[in-house]
Amino acid sequence: MSVACTCVCPSRRNFVGGVNVFGCPPVAWLRFSLLMLLLLTPQFLPAQSASPRFNARILVDDILRYRLVSGQRVFGEAIITIVHDSTANLIHIAESTTGLFERSSKFTLKADSTLRPLLQHTMVSEHEFLQECRLEYHEHAVTGEVKRPEGFGGSFAINKRLNRDAADIYAVQHLVRASHLSVGRMLTFPIYNAFDNEESLARGWISKTETVTVPAGAFQCFRVEGFSGKARWILLLDTAYPHRIIKQIYPSAHLSLELVEVAATF
Repeated sequence: MSVACTCVCPSRRNFVGGVNVFGCPPVAWLRFSLLMLLLLTPQFLPAQSASPRFNARILVDDILRYRLVSGQRVFGEAIITIVHDSTANLIHIAESTTGLFERSSKFTLKADSTLRPLLQHTMVSEHEFLQECRLEYHEHAVTGEVKRPEGFGGSFAINKRLNRDAADIYAVQHLVRASHLSVGRMLTFPIYNAFDNEESLARGWISKTETVTVPAGAFQCFRVEGFSGKARWILLLDTAYPHRIIKQIYPSAHLSLELVEVAATF
């Protein structure tokens, strides 16, 4: 677990790990010390259990429409559709993004409380170049293929043994919003990125609740800040309907998805 802390101090000397230890005012140093103490107490440490629990059943059937923005400019739209198949005990999630970052994804989840309910993931992306990913997840492995131009890594088959709890990197937001949310809680679980053919960790911290205003209105939200591998993200989830992503922020890309409307609830 890494903690980033930056103090704005008059002195530019004596920096250790990004923190001006000797130049900071006493109050700033005290705040940093208290933060470290809180983060290192057991209640804030990631669960060490081999199977942290997620409740996929709270992903109720919805059609959610978003816009992709950077500053005041709109670069596209996205629609997320969640449909339960009660007969097969499955949940199907479809994502479709149009505009600058055109992409479509389909996930099939088990409607249970396992860490990795993902069974299948198909993605077709046409941002800059066409690439496809079709995966089947098994208890201890993932199989499938990645297709893309030779100049961008080429195509290859996937047959990889995984940590049994590993989730697909593109399903992280769905797992986070299907988890138990409370301020101060941390989530850590292994993930797999097929395009890089590597495993890493997803880490998230529910830092606070706040009011968020988007085109669909004003919502009281949990703020979840985290990383998938090296990629940072921020999820703002409705406290009344935690499965609904009100806003998703990608700080490094200066982009965010904002809820425009709940188009349908079944």
